[in-house]
Amino acid sequence: MLSLCISTSTDAVSVALGEDDSVAASFTLRGGKRHAEALVPTIEQLLDAAGREIEEVGLIGIDVGPGLFTGMRVGIATASALGQALEVDLAELCSLDVLAHAASAVAEREEVVVWSTLDARRGEIFYACHRIGDRAGQPVIERVVAPVVGTPDDFAEAIASRGQRCICIGSGALRYEEALRDIALIEWFDGLPDIPEAATMVAMAHLAAVRDELVPYGRVTPVYLRAPDAEINWETR
Repeated sequence: MLSLCISTSTDAVSVALGEDDSVAASFTLRGGKRHAEALVPTIEQLLDAAGREIEEVGLIGIDVGPGLFTGMRVGIATASALGQALEVDLAELCSLDVLAHAASAVAEREEVVVWSTLDARRGEIFYACHRIGDRAGQPVIERVVAPVVGTPDDFAEAIASRGQRCICIGSGALRYEEALRDIALIEWFDGLPDIPEAATMVAMAHLAAVRDELVPYGRVTPVYLRAPDAEINWETR
């Protein structure tokens, strides 16, 4: 089954096509906050490059956050509209779970937990903690700390309170890496992604379909951990 996966919870627009749990094609456009004008053309170009038609898509995976409000809304609205047009269900994927999945091979080898992070701006970080296991040769990702938003100090305290060796992945940890380097529990590894990538979502969306965990296009639930910046700015004024 051909799947289409979309992630717009950060500054990037990331799109991938999957054949079952394998990535057929993917593309990530970084920076510029061009979600509204870039997402649909990116999907069209990816389909064209792969020689496929949008009507072939039988599953849509969508990053529901947490993340940047405007980007999330663009991605979710586009995925929902395509789901309605194609009459297919959607796999809701948390941005922090996607990052944990991307770090699963390293975490399992090192026997550490994964703290997934995204830069939430305003001096804050979105973060969650995951334990990585293995079942029949497939990574099993168990969320042990639900997604929250907090300051870098809050994040450091959360790591210390668990007292476990860990990997920190994502743009939140990288933004405040200098301060976090003093925490002895953190193992730092190069080459891990700093954002949730649609290519990582392909296997996760396929698994959601196998487990019958999909949702109808009109019932996608975004993960908002705080009010949108526009609302915060208005209240501040």
